[in-house]
Amino acid sequence: MKELYVTSDYRSRGVGRQLMAWIAQYAVAKNCVRFDWTVDADNRSALDFYHQLGATQVTDKLYFRFAGPDLAALASRGEGQGG
Repeated sequence: MKELYVTSDYRSRGVGRQLMAWIAQYAVAKNCVRFDWTVDADNRSALDFYHQLGATQVTDKLYFRFAGPDLAALASRGEGQGG
């Protein structure tokens, strides 16, 4: 799952729970064995929500990113090499 967002007006009304259940139903119907997503480490309400749903917090994976100057620096190392 890339992103799930419920506006503040609809939080704590079961909308997120329904969305997550629908995604799980869809995944099972498509023979998926799991679905994964990321959450900001400081988003306490989201962390609590996912834990309450019974989600397992993955601790053996790390998330990487290139952005800004680091992205440009990596791109410049590959100039003229055609991929």
